[in-house]
Amino acid sequence: MKLYVIRHGQTSWNVEGRIQGQVDIDLNENGVELARRTASGIKDLPIDLIITSPFARAKNTALLATAGRDIPIIEDVRLAEMAFGEWEGQYNDNRDHVLCDDFLKTLREDIFSLNPPGGENVRDVIRRTGDFLKELGEDPSLADSNIMISSHGIASRALLYNFNEDQNSRNFWITSVPPNCSITTVDYTNGKGKILEFDKLYAHLDTTEKDAWSRS
Repeated sequence: MKLYVIRHGQTSWNVEGRIQGQVDIDLNENGVELARRTASGIKDLPIDLIITSPFARAKNTALLATAGRDIPIIEDVRLAEMAFGEWEGQYNDNRDHVLCDDFLKTLREDIFSLNPPGGENVRDVIRRTGDFLKELGEDPSLADSNIMISSHGIASRALLYNFNEDQNSRNFWITSVPPNCSITTVDYTNGKGKILEFDKLYAHLDTTEKDAWSRS
């Protein structure tokens, strides 16, 4: 089984530096254009099935990136972004003094210590994406399939973290939050995942974000 793990395109809240979490923010114009350009870049990638987070920014990224191709699409809530509870909608530079101290530093360096009130922690996201992967891997009808997984910055890294043998907080981001519309290709066989291509951008567009952790 081959997995193409794509992060959604840009949104207005990415640009503003606001925490989206499970607020259903759709793509902005740049996000739409980036997904469309990605479609041209991946037109020769074989994709048999799309499984997406239910949020519009992820689902529409997948639809735009595979436009003109008759590919079945399934929504799975386990691919949703981490729920940030009371912190959702807040500016990630903590200008309103609502978030924990040094939020961005903690997000970059010790994400496992974040416990947003009324939300999830990252272990919850690793657990649910791990359940998703286990179910996927146990389906014999999908063993030889090429599957696009459309998700979010934290959720997609949490999914990949399930393949990491050295599981500590320093390894969570691998490098940083994945760029918008970047694709990580994974060979997933017998419950083991091997990264073949990491955060590949098939389209290039100025989509600079103000979410500072993406620049770490």
